[in-house]
Amino acid sequence: EGKTLFIATHDLSCVDEDFDHAVLLNKHVIAFGRPADVFTTESLNEAYDRHLMVVRSGQSTYIGL
Repeated sequence: EGKTLFIATHDLSCVDEDFDHAVLLNKHVIAFGRPADVFTTESLNEAYDRHLMVVRSGQSTYIGL
């Protein structure tokens, strides 16, 4: 409580369930907020410059091509 932790990762699978907030970067801030709001199809397409799809099922989030 009252602590901030910065982690840089390309493994997006852990972020949704382990962190309260996330930042999506690619040379600039693309999105900031709750992981469910940050990791959207639109923001990931901008970050990775390819067509990705985000699917949520219960507590799980899947990202695919």
